[in-house]
Amino acid sequence: YYYMGFNASIDHRWIDQKNTASLLYRNIEKRYSLWVPSVSRNFYKEDFNHYRINSYVYANTNPAVPSVDQLAPIIDTSNRYNTVVGNPLLQVGRNMSVNYNFNIDRANQKAKSGYGFSVNGSYTATHNAVADSTWYDASGKSIHYLLNMNGSNSFNLGGDLHFSTKFKTKYQFQTRYTPTFNISNSPGYINGVLSSSHNKTLSNQLTASFIIIDKFNTTLGENITTSKNRQAGAMNLSPSITNYTTSIDATYSITKKWNISSNFNY
Repeated sequence: YYYMGFNASIDHRWIDQKNTASLLYRNIEKRYSLWVPSVSRNFYKEDFNHYRINSYVYANTNPAVPSVDQLAPIIDTSNRYNTVVGNPLLQVGRNMSVNYNFNIDRANQKAKSGYGFSVNGSYTATHNAVADSTWYDASGKSIHYLLNMNGSNSFNLGGDLHFSTKFKTKYQFQTRYTPTFNISNSPGYINGVLSSSHNKTLSNQLTASFIIIDKFNTTLGENITTSKNRQAGAMNLSPSITNYTTSIDATYSITKKWNISSNFNY
């Protein structure tokens, strides 16, 4: 058995934005108009008692409307070293996204062992994204303006690989590996110089579980995450941080209603 479907649409949106406040400069009324197309593809296939496959691709466009706090923020006069000005001329942005998912699992529920694999990814680019433009003077005072810029985007890729098996009726062993990778880019200005922030994060998680059905289960996990940020332009900084996390979780069932649980993270 298999199924494949396609869908496409194009809509037009009119967005009215109105804010009423006691501060006159925050009385804002704007109207936005834009097209929001979308397209998708879905696929499903099952071979009875063997495997099951499911996947989809989805792409769309959504508006990114600036908030009243971005258009006309309340200025905190008590903090004269950090002033946020905003920008009443900000335009509506457009988030253009593509999402993908693929999943395969064993379809035989009576089998001694089971397995599965999945991969997912997404990419988003924002046209006319709201970006920060900061000015610093010699005294350390900063003024933050907002403006529309292109070049803001993000990419995410993840996966999941798992396996389980049963032995001697009530014993189970399960293991799972989950990697994720993320990239994001955010442009801006510092003292009139283009300064883009580039962030990368790579995470690898591995877990193993031993289970005695209705009596006991324990899970040992290891997670390694590396994050790197590069500030290009006005500041050439590129710090990198790696975190290691080891976890142990255990649960013992005294009766059907009472359990004892413990966990440890290092």
